[in-house]
Formats: sequence, C-alpha cells, structure tokens
Amino acid sequence: MRSVPTWLLIARPAGGAVGAVGRLSDHLPLLTVRWSASLGALWLLAAFAVGALSGRRRGAAAGALALVTGVCTYYGLMWLVEGRATAGYAVPMTLLWGLAAVAVGGLFGHLGGLWREGSRRGLARRVGTQRNERRALPPIGANQRRSSRFGPARA
Repeated sequence: MRSVPTWLLIARPAGGAVGAVGRLSDHLPLLTVRWSASLGALWLLAAFAVGALSGRRRGAAAGALALVTGVCTYYGLMWLVEGRATAGYAVPMTLLWGLAAVAVGGLFGHLGGLWREGSRRGLARRVGTQRNERRALPPIGANQRRSSRFGPARA
C-alpha cells in the first residue's frame, strides 16, 4: 500500500477549511469581518502557509491545490448545502475562480516553499525587489556584524 504524500494531506484540508471559513464569514453580522474575509488575504496566506509546510519542490502544487479545493468548497456549500445558488451560477464561477486559484495559489505556494527553504535571495528575486535590496540580504545563518543606517556597528 502506497502512502499519501504529505503535501496532499496538508493542502486538501487547509483548502477546505479556507473555503468553509470564507463561506461562513458571509453570514456574519459584522461587516468588517465579512469584508476582511472576502478580501483574499486569508486565501493568499493559506496558499503561502501550505507551500511553506510542503517545501520548495511541492510548494506550488500544494498552494494551487489548496486554493482550488477552497474554491470548490466555497461554491459547493453555496449551491449544494445552502441552496443560495443555482448550478448555472455555481459551476461557471467555480471554473473561473478555480483557474485563478491555480495561478495565484501556485505562485504563493511557491513563494512559501522558497521561504521555508531559507532562500531569501531567491524569494526577493521572485517578488521583484530592487537590486540593492537583494544585496542587503545577508546569507542565512550568517553571524556577521553589520552597520546600521545610523552608523557603524558597535562592538
């Protein structure tokens, strides 16, 4: 019997939880909670976290799978459980947002995997920071004195 890869065991439940929390937050009376759950930060954080837990090699796939699972959960709850949507609405929305989830979840999952591996330079390159900012990042584990912006380092 083959064992299930860890990244699958992380991505599916995390995506389902994000979709369920997103759907349940639509019913909360506080507008600030409803809006903050709808902004997408929760979704992006989930893809990043799943990518970080899955590692560099599987981060993109895990992030994409988590967000696709979340989208399917969100619209599945809306259509099949709550009855607030028809198939004519839920299926096309799931497909369209699912395509976006593959791209965005893959990107943020990959960035999370890079972050976990300690590749701050690679992460900075992919995020698009300027060249001088990339040079300012010290190597991981470097125990060197650096000068601050207010003057040289003190002994």
